[in-house]
Amino acid sequence: MDEAWDAVAGDLARSKPAGPGPDDAPPRVPSPSPEGSSAGPQPSTPSTGGGGGLTKSLLSSTLGGEDAATPSPGAAVPGSPLRRIDSTLLHNLAPTRGPGGSERKLTPDDFEMLCLVGGGAFGKVFQVKKRTCGSVYAMKVMKKDVIIERDQCDYMRAERDILTVIHHPYIVTLRYSFQTSQKLYLILDFINGGHLFFWLYRQGLFDTNLTRFYASEIVCAISHLHSLNIMHRDLKPENILLDSEGHVKLTDFGLAKRQDPSSEKRANSLVGSIDYMAPEILEAKGHDKAADWWSVGVLIYEMLTGELPFRGKNKPAIKKAICSCKLKMPSFLPADAMNLIKTFLTRDQGKRLGSGPDGGDNVRRHKFFSSVNWNKIEVRGVSPPFRPTVEGEMCVANFDEQWTTKDAVDSLAGTPGSTDKDVFQGFSFTSPSIMLEAEAKARVMEKRAEMERMIRDEQEALSEEDDTDDEAAAAEREDAEEQDDDEGDILAGGGGGGGGG
Repeated sequence: MDEAWDAVAGDLARSKPAGPGPDDAPPRVPSPSPEGSSAGPQPSTPSTGGGGGLTKSLLSSTLGGEDAATPSPGAAVPGSPLRRIDSTLLHNLAPTRGPGGSERKLTPDDFEMLCLVGGGAFGKVFQVKKRTCGSVYAMKVMKKDVIIERDQCDYMRAERDILTVIHHPYIVTLRYSFQTSQKLYLILDFINGGHLFFWLYRQGLFDTNLTRFYASEIVCAISHLHSLNIMHRDLKPENILLDSEGHVKLTDFGLAKRQDPSSEKRANSLVGSIDYMAPEILEAKGHDKAADWWSVGVLIYEMLTGELPFRGKNKPAIKKAICSCKLKMPSFLPADAMNLIKTFLTRDQGKRLGSGPDGGDNVRRHKFFSSVNWNKIEVRGVSPPFRPTVEGEMCVANFDEQWTTKDAVDSLAGTPGSTDKDVFQGFSFTSPSIMLEAEAKARVMEKRAEMERMIRDEQEALSEEDDTDDEAAAAEREDAEEQDDDEGDILAGGGGGGGGG
């Protein structure tokens, strides 16, 4: 069962309680965390005695599988009061319908602001709850007037368009997008394990094992983007989140760009964060997907050493270091890590690791990753060496307090002029997975309702049989009593005649 299904199941059942949280002090990152389970109590298997065979077969045929005899929360079982399933929970997962059955587009009022968790040049990021179903999301709010003023419309539209086609375990998922006359809204999965930057800043550096784990998941994410001809172009610790289990989630596609595979033309925009920018971007030589692999190399260097590979007092000095200074490696780094970093931080983008036709496959084959089981990594099959402290889906403890201590109130924004109103036309979006999940859940709920009806009918039939049996038994007792009375009368009558003779 994939993450999206689990999320919807959680919305419906809410049967998994949040476990108790550890102390406030964060654990050391290199230390592996125990894989505790916080699963709630499971419902007991219904009794099948006394006519319960039908019940068990109903459960099996309706829910399917060997575990079908154990109904999910909400399913009625013999011997317990029937509980009505609230179908409105399911209805609220699907896109809201307006008059005539047409889809009503979402508005900010469909979400409850919970906490401010971030901000940037164009707006803020909030933790929100969808009012109809209680699902918790991240809401990215961007001001149209600022976007237009800074000539960033193409980037904002590209972020939305790119996110609609990406579905990957190590990339954040877009659930909805919509707009008002003043703002754009992106509704994304709320990932609350904290930014990679947050943990790197706290710990100083990561050990080789943890670095290899994060790097392998990042490689999978970047390889997937490149397979779709998408360049991220802003890869840095601030744009990598950890989920509650400790897996990475790549986020912030505001500078991402699609690359035309049929064209040899390269992008020329000066984009990204300078510390992680490839030299070909800084020198405006034209760049392609190889620029992302440079950023991966910078990330790995930073995770292993706690420092950036190229430093300077100001941006010109940093640019000079990136474009011309010799790369220095700390002596404590493993040889295979040194080699990996050097091959990523090769200034000739044509010779850079990952730049060839095999792309990410060449990266996977590097000896630094020789111990990695890529088949398991691809499907989140490897337990993270570190698990962040997360006390439930509402937890914001792993976000910077400069944001979380402020009121969760969106700021005012100006309304763009009438000539700009068509710039963001067609921005609204609902993830197909949301609709498919709702339809699938609807089918399950219909089957459960049918199961409830059949179980109720069975119980009523059993009750009627019991009543009939009781009536028959009562009639038999009455007949027996009448027969006893008749026999008594006969005996009494016979005894009186003998005495008279």
